[in-house]
Amino acid sequence: MIFGYLGGFWYLSVYFLLLVVINPLNRFLNKLTDSRTFLALIIVVIFISVLFKFTLFLSLGRDAINAATIFVGYLLGGYMRKFNPLQHVKSRYLWAGIIMFIAYYMLAHEFLARVLHVWSFDAKPAVGFFIGYPGYVLAAIIFALFMRLKFSSKSVNSLAGTTLFVYIFHVGAPFDFFFQTATYLYAHVIPSWGLTGFGLDVAFMGSLLGYVLVVFLLGALAGYGYNLAAKHVKSWFAKIGVMI
Repeated sequence: MIFGYLGGFWYLSVYFLLLVVINPLNRFLNKLTDSRTFLALIIVVIFISVLFKFTLFLSLGRDAINAATIFVGYLLGGYMRKFNPLQHVKSRYLWAGIIMFIAYYMLAHEFLARVLHVWSFDAKPAVGFFIGYPGYVLAAIIFALFMRLKFSSKSVNSLAGTTLFVYIFHVGAPFDFFFQTATYLYAHVIPSWGLTGFGLDVAFMGSLLGYVLVVFLLGALAGYGYNLAAKHVKSWFAKIGVMI
């Protein structure tokens, strides 16, 4: 798509498209006062994405499917925020739903790898067209839980504005560098410690967690830097009478 030359950043393409249509889209969504109409819109978008996938003359490849799922996610977030359909569901049931989803993904992976003999790297029950959409149910549950929390810390709230750069760091060239570093540590450095069994598992989880934290922190710092620069650019344009 638009940013394919950057290494397949389909998300950047959809993010850019979402920014272009965000204002008219929000005005349209704000006019939907009936929850059933809003939910029907989400179902229609899902149905259209199915056509993109399975109708030959409409097939636009994987990136088109990803684009549709992003819009489904945005609409679902708006639906949850506007109507809060899970507001009467007790938190313990929501937590139980999250645990069930995690258990499903773990058991599904084991089933794919051990019973169907799918290569472990490809046995990803959370990825794919048929099982990607049910993941939005999990996202809705988590969203409902977070809406019940009161974050007073500005630093915590500001992290939301850095997620785009966290994504870029986890999928682009920086990701590969840090991933290769973590892989080297686990494959060549940690074995020299003489660990076995549970100790080796802990070392693996430690290297994985360290990789995640480094990518997250660098991505967040890049996001903060971008937001700060954007704030000054907007201020400068405002002084000359141009609103962006």
